[in-house]
Amino acid sequence: ANGMVQGNHQFQIAWLDDARREEAIRTMLAIPGAADRADYSMVVFEGNVPPTAELCGPMNAYLSMSEDATRRPTETVTIWLGEPVAIAAPTCVELRRASGQNLLIIGQDENQVDSLLAYAALSICCRPQPPTSADAPASRFVLLQDGRNEESVNRFRNIRQHLGEDSLEFKRDSDCDTLVDEFHTEVLQREENSERSAGAEIFLVVRNVGQFRSLRKDDDDFGMGGFGEPKPLTIANKFSEILKRGPVVGVHVIVWSDTFSNAVRWLSNSLLREFEHRIAFRMNQTDSASLVDTPVASTLGPGRAIVYRDQTGATEKFRPFAWPSTTWLKSIFGPDDSESEPELDINSFTIE
Repeated sequence: ANGMVQGNHQFQIAWLDDARREEAIRTMLAIPGAADRADYSMVVFEGNVPPTAELCGPMNAYLSMSEDATRRPTETVTIWLGEPVAIAAPTCVELRRASGQNLLIIGQDENQVDSLLAYAALSICCRPQPPTSADAPASRFVLLQDGRNEESVNRFRNIRQHLGEDSLEFKRDSDCDTLVDEFHTEVLQREENSERSAGAEIFLVVRNVGQFRSLRKDDDDFGMGGFGEPKPLTIANKFSEILKRGPVVGVHVIVWSDTFSNAVRWLSNSLLREFEHRIAFRMNQTDSASLVDTPVASTLGPGRAIVYRDQTGATEKFRPFAWPSTTWLKSIFGPDDSESEPELDINSFTIE
């Protein structure tokens, strides 16, 4: 209660007298290398400071072994999000091949949303890939941006330099229709070809869905044309089918919308059920209850978010990671390609 006396709570604890306390301290200090053998590092909770990736042991261990040949592909895709507001394991979501395994993010803080998308890219692109046939596609992370925030584009380019040019793809609003067509075709081909469906997961990430008019579902669209004939599929219809049918064959979608009302206008209430995992930043009580079945998101402060899992109805409050620092990226992936020294061409020198 901000330091008010009325906010204090009395409780009982065990009491050690001075002699027993000093004896316990001497015993701990006598253990050689005790600090080095600790399973976990010291936990320091700084409420107003975004947690850094350097302190997330499980994620660092996972990314550091990205080139380890002994790792085996898993059935789920783990995406690390941040640190919980509790003494618990780091907050993450796990996407598997099943209906509804998409991720929806609602919030107006672009920097925090970009951080979530950056760690999603790192988690996905460094995941062990299953063996694929010759015609099966490799893992992809395609980020569809409207191009209005050049600073965001440049920061994601820095991430791609560490991951590799083929790991993270950028698309602009002019590529939206072609990209949705491509992903829709991929879903159909994976449904028809079992070998192709066994390929690696691919992700379509839509940054600020409200800026892509062709993705907005028509309010009067009942799927029927004149004389009761099926209407040709629009880009919005194809996007809906990707959301519904894609996760089963390893095609997942991550969508960010700045407000809940825009998410409903573009996706409709029925399509919201295709997002098993949802992340909410601060919003009003009505939107919070509609999105995560509880008004708790209305009480969130700066640097806080709620992750909701629709299958269990569970919510977890967490602090999103800060944007990955260049120092941390170098420690995990090494220097990027732009920092490598150019090779010298001995033919360009003349000895006199």
